[in-house]
Amino acid sequence: MSIFVDSIANKGCYNPFESYGMICVRCGCCSEDEKVRYTSRIALHKRLLQDVLAKSRTAVHDIVRRNFEIDIAWNRERIAEYEAKLKEIDRENAVLKSP
Repeated sequence: MSIFVDSIANKGCYNPFESYGMICVRCGCCSEDEKVRYTSRIALHKRLLQDVLAKSRTAVHDIVRRNFEIDIAWNRERIAEYEAKLKEIDRENAVLKSP
């Protein structure tokens, strides 16, 4: 006999793309640990970016192509933002560890 345990996604779930805002998929995007949270968000945006890039190659209409370009830019901005935050966390940790 197996038991399936799930939990409801947080009210401010960062990843409604995979959880559909209903079931927490344990992606780590809402983690209390900043390093885990930002690493997970970078991975999420990279997955979303790959998906949008693949779909944008087959876009026929200009408006659809423009929407994909906006999505691509948005995901790239989020990746850069969270990578900068991770570097900042690493710098803070290095300062705390230095004698």
